[in-house]
Amino acid sequence: MDATKQKLKTVNARSKTDSTTKDSVPKQDGRKRSARQDGAELLRQAVDRRVGENSEQLADVIAKKAMKGDLAAVKVMVGLADSKKPVQEPVQKRRGLSQAQRLAEEPQWQGTREKPGTGISN
Repeated sequence: MDATKQKLKTVNARSKTDSTTKDSVPKQDGRKRSARQDGAELLRQAVDRRVGENSEQLADVIAKKAMKGDLAAVKVMVGLADSKKPVQEPVQKRRGLSQAQRLAEEPQWQGTREKPGTGISN
């Protein structure tokens, strides 16, 4: 009997130190990595921030160039003035009846009822 207990203890000890235990997974230092982003997208976001921070100065520079007769600057100003952020389109409602409404329109059951759990009808 003691031999089987000893053998059981060694099997349990071996399974606790097996390489598939959760303890063998290296622990991270608590920092979470963010998902890798596309470099062009990161650049676009950085430029967008800079434009927002310096919009007044940029508008002044473009206006000065336009006043000097720079046609490209005039086109940029007119294009920016005309373009507005697109308004989000309203969510279109579904046409027709919902699933619940279709079920409500079905005719009521006219047959006999079964006893619960027996499969036998009254």
